[in-house]
Amino acid sequence: MGTSLQKEAVIRFGEFEANLRQRELRKQGQRIALPEKLFEILAVLLENPGEIISREDLYSRLWSTALQGDLEHNLNVCVSKLRHTLSDSAGNPRYIQTLSGRGYRLIAPVEVEQDWQPERQSGRPRLAVLPFETSDVAPEQFYFSDGLAGEIITQLGHLYPHRLGVIARSSVLKYRGSAKSVAQIGQELKVNYILEGSMRMSQEHLHITVQLVQVRDQTCIWAESFDYPRADPKTIQNDIAERVAQKLGLELLPEQAAASVKQNTLSPEAHLAYLKGCYYQSKATAETLRKSIECFERATQLDPAYGLAYCGISYSYSIIGLLGFAGPPKECFLPAAKAARAALRINANLSAPHVSLAIVKYLYEWDWAGSEKLFRRALELNPSDALAYRMLGYLLSSQRRHEAAIDEARRACELDPVSLLSNVCLGATYYLARRYDEAIATLQDILNVKPNFGIAMKWLGATYSLKSMHTEAIHILEKARMHYSRNPLILAWLGAAYARAGRKAQARMVLDELARRAAERYVSAFAFALVYAGLEQSDQNFKYLEKAFEEHCPFFGALLGVDPMLDALRSDPRYHALADRIRKAHSRTGFKI
Repeated sequence: MGTSLQKEAVIRFGEFEANLRQRELRKQGQRIALPEKLFEILAVLLENPGEIISREDLYSRLWSTALQGDLEHNLNVCVSKLRHTLSDSAGNPRYIQTLSGRGYRLIAPVEVEQDWQPERQSGRPRLAVLPFETSDVAPEQFYFSDGLAGEIITQLGHLYPHRLGVIARSSVLKYRGSAKSVAQIGQELKVNYILEGSMRMSQEHLHITVQLVQVRDQTCIWAESFDYPRADPKTIQNDIAERVAQKLGLELLPEQAAASVKQNTLSPEAHLAYLKGCYYQSKATAETLRKSIECFERATQLDPAYGLAYCGISYSYSIIGLLGFAGPPKECFLPAAKAARAALRINANLSAPHVSLAIVKYLYEWDWAGSEKLFRRALELNPSDALAYRMLGYLLSSQRRHEAAIDEARRACELDPVSLLSNVCLGATYYLARRYDEAIATLQDILNVKPNFGIAMKWLGATYSLKSMHTEAIHILEKARMHYSRNPLILAWLGAAYARAGRKAQARMVLDELARRAAERYVSAFAFALVYAGLEQSDQNFKYLEKAFEEHCPFFGALLGVDPMLDALRSDPRYHALADRIRKAHSRTGFKI
């Protein structure tokens, strides 16, 4: 294997530039963190454009001959991760082509330069608002400082939706109290600017110091201090957001968009209750979600026109409904729908109410056309809304619009780069598209960060099972059951994995356990259907699918027409009869299986 290009070269291909000497990859001027072995693969391909690079050459280049292990699997994972970084597709490649049994080839045109000249990023500048530092650990200060960054993020996203990319709140919370430098954080989040600040709270006043830092050279381009009356916290968010926007030199949007960020409440007590609700909601357990609802409801009692608090109620109820054991779906999704519609009546120019109602329409009402319309409207109002992109990705997967679904999931990851849920969505869309190797690579990356993350373990176990990697599937799902013993859907996926592995006695033990739980509290009928599908007991399977349909189980609607676990059912006449019933009941909603 010869080397066609000099090691000092900067090589442009598509939207990317690779500096072979500095071993840096950039996209539109922004540096992309790339592990060493992935860069090595890319470098070999770039040094030999258009040439076939054999797997054996890559083995010798990447790993010692003394290394024990599955080199073929390791290379497959590395190439899959590299494709993910490049937003490339194995089935329809723009950059890396696989030649079965031979190796890989770079198929994109390349341009070569000898000097590294980073360009100014095209498109929208990107901004991260870090959690504000506090001088005290009192709960009230903690809630306020935690929510302050979130409020600024929301307002900036709505003020300048087409001119400024604002990193999602969930991706910045991890930097609370971090010792990392602005340069490190900027590189990890791929942003141009960082807003950071500190706050001190006395009985009568709030003192806020903020500074806007340019990541490229860590220069402070604006800094200022503010003092506010303790009783008027909303003024802080509005004033800081406006000043930051002015210093970035952005133009105001038309009046309609600007109207979307009018103050949500004038009540400090209501606002504090809302921030507490956001805190509990972020923990995402059944107990903390119910606490979050209590806080949001308290906020609406203090201010009945507080639209974002109604959105919080709706989203928390929807998450509880997805747990599969907190009660029949109607007990969660009906109040979720009521709260979302109340939020829309209060302010139709915010993205959050549209997202809240879109989730209910997707998962419970099965009005998929209406759901997509609401998601699209939310993204018109705020193109930085990572939750809207994530849930739209799931909706499109349910409709078998796989490439579009993967694109939306990738956008969610770009806007919320350290969000595990956004990355789980990407892994799930790969799984539902039958792109199992990419699903495994994505989900394994998540578990490298958080080894016991239940939803990632569930999707990874299902993917292993479909690839007949039964030992791996059962191992990861048994681990998930150990950490999430109350979740019947994780137990059901384990039962299905047992069945597919031929361990039918253990699968029936799972059914017995689900039945015992169902005698004490609600268990989704879809959980039983999953296990019976693995056991290939079609009579029982369709019995529980019918029940899941009657319950309006969210997983029934989202997965029946697309989950590979249920592929064997789709040739059964009873499946088509059920599909006909669904089509008649939802003929105008876009719901189909």
